[in-house]
Amino acid sequence: MDWKKAKAKHLRLGAKGERIAVRLIREFGLTVLGNNYQIRGGEIDIIALDGDTICFIEVKTRQVSSNSFLERPSDAVGFHKKKRLRRAAKEYLYQRGFPKLVHRFDVIEVLFDGIFLKSINWIPEFFKMERDYQDGFDFE
Repeated sequence: MDWKKAKAKHLRLGAKGERIAVRLIREFGLTVLGNNYQIRGGEIDIIALDGDTICFIEVKTRQVSSNSFLERPSDAVGFHKKKRLRRAAKEYLYQRGFPKLVHRFDVIEVLFDGIFLKSINWIPEFFKMERDYQDGFDFE
């Protein structure tokens, strides 16, 4: 398989996971405000409203493999990814005049076994807006 086909397959899997995540959060009564919000150096997969809380949601989709028991999809949301998510969230809030709403960062893990959905796991408040120094140092 050449590189372009492999990349396209990876992107299709991610988009499929995001569609499933949107359905899940709507079933739980959240209002989707936006998808794939992008700024230079950052992107937020889903932005939703949960009552008076803005949720910035990162979706991590994986295909089950022989070593998938060793790591969870949310393990890919490390220090640098959190930093990019925070930057995008701050820009989103800035563009809207810093609404007086609480905000949080969630992760939704979507696992497929072949073409079948194996599991979905929603982790609310995965991290906070302030820096997580336990993940490393920020030299900004």
